[in-house]
Amino acid sequence: DRRVMATTPQTHYDVLGITRDADAGEVRTAWKLHVQVWHPDRFTGDMREEAERRAARINEAYTTLRDSSRRAAYDCRLAADDRDAQRTQQAQPRASVKVRPLAPRAASTPVGTPMAVAEAASLGEQLNAVADELVRSARRHPRMVAAAAACFALLVVGGLTLQAGTGPSLPNGTAVAAGAGPSHVSRIAPEDTADLEAIAKQTQADAARQDAELARQMREDEATMQAQDAADAAADAAAARAAAATAAHAKPAAKGATKAAPAPALQPGQHIVRVMPTVPAR
Repeated sequence: DRRVMATTPQTHYDVLGITRDADAGEVRTAWKLHVQVWHPDRFTGDMREEAERRAARINEAYTTLRDSSRRAAYDCRLAADDRDAQRTQQAQPRASVKVRPLAPRAASTPVGTPMAVAEAASLGEQLNAVADELVRSARRHPRMVAAAAACFALLVVGGLTLQAGTGPSLPNGTAVAAGAGPSHVSRIAPEDTADLEAIAKQTQADAARQDAELARQMREDEATMQAQDAADAAADAAAARAAAATAAHAKPAAKGATKAAPAPALQPGQHIVRVMPTVPAR
């Protein structure tokens, strides 16, 4: 019987010797190890050409697998190739063809890639596989998981803080009596909305009139105070002028009072005698 062997090309995972669910650290470690082993400078002759070919293949595999987007696209292509190979094997006549079974696919498939054996797995197995993949993705991209968790916590805390600050919200048309509990919540009929709007407008108009009256009273009080201040200033100026005039009239009288009194008139037979001081002899 003719035997048909399903030849599978060597993948990037096979080149680095790792599994398809390996994380970024395992990929880098495997790349360093293989590059050191197959570095072209360590070989001569024909082996150097083989080493250069192996080193180029290793670097190509590492370049694809170290980038998350490139790795996801590559995993999608591998999954499609596996599915096509499986369909090709199923299309061959089973009586005359002996097909080597495909190697079992890894238990987890990167997020966003098709699963080659999804038909054969039950719902529980699929859920377990998805949970395992989520865990591996979280371990593979810890920064993205931490950022998503921080955003979720911020949204939850912000929502709780906003609700605590604003209080519970009620649907449109619901009114709560002051000091009443939840049992006193009443519905406002749509036809009463116009009356409520009219009451609100009337209240606003009354408030505007009160504000205008208060402003008028304040202006009158200010004008009265200014007039009183002007009258007080005029009175103070008049008093100052009167005091200055009184002081000016009082000064000449005081000056006249300091003059010597006139000598008394002499009677007949009286003489004025002047007494001179005695000077001691030397």
